[in-house]
Amino acid sequence: MFKKAGKELCDLLVICGDDVLMFSDKHIAWPDAPFELAWKRWYSRAIGESAQQIRKADLWLKKNPQAIFADGKCEKPIPLKLPPIGQRRVHGICVASGGERAASSYFDDPDGTFMIMPSLRGKDHVDFTLPHHRAFCIGDVDPDGPFVHVFNMATLDCRYVGIRHDYRLHEIPQRARRSHSIGKVVAFTE
Repeated sequence: MFKKAGKELCDLLVICGDDVLMFSDKHIAWPDAPFELAWKRWYSRAIGESAQQIRKADLWLKKNPQAIFADGKCEKPIPLKLPPIGQRRVHGICVASGGERAASSYFDDPDGTFMIMPSLRGKDHVDFTLPHHRAFCIGDVDPDGPFVHVFNMATLDCRYVGIRHDYRLHEIPQRARRSHSIGKVVAFTE
């Protein structure tokens, strides 16, 4: 999906009724650095940049709903109409891969999936001085933008293979509400 010639809006845009799903997919190799620095760099590039892309895409859709194109030259507008802003429910979905092996080693778990920790918000994800911080734990990565669901390939395989699409679409807003509740909850993957 493109917004201007050569300027990507997001990797995938899905419109289902009033729900708009914006995907940002980034494969970032795990940096060769001491662990804390590696996590900060990887998180910033794989997750932080995806959240920023989704926020910018959301703003673009609000201001320029007719300027969404399927091609990089912006000659082919998408043949879909966005729901009105007042009815629109935006869901950001970040697929961040490349850190699975490091996560698997960190948790001593073969899956290499993220943990859900709703108490983490924004820059908390990379602040090792916080008592509740842990690497590979995900909360609300962009509290000022649309909620961004963060997955890696292992999580997508666990959650979405062979599951009816309408059930999972219904579940996305519930996951956002659970993650916005600032509790002392930690969940392994979903």
